[in-house]
Amino acid sequence: MTLPQNRKIGNELVIRGLDCAVINYVHFAREQDGEPAFDTVRAPFIEGPPLYENAGFHERTHVQICVRNPGQIIGYFRPLELA
Repeated sequence: MTLPQNRKIGNELVIRGLDCAVINYVHFAREQDGEPAFDTVRAPFIEGPPLYENAGFHERTHVQICVRNPGQIIGYFRPLELA
């Protein structure tokens, strides 16, 4: 079996097959140990160059949220169109 790979589109690392496999494996291992799954998972991604010298903030740092249990979504909103 080959591991999935994270892949770039252009200069952005946006296809995160390996990251997804890691999250799924953690849940598989928890299930094997009789532990409950997590409803949601969040992870920071530090990407891009630092914003300034010795910065902890980078140009494209962001947090991704994976909702594994759709029952936890109780609502959502749509941003208004800019005029």
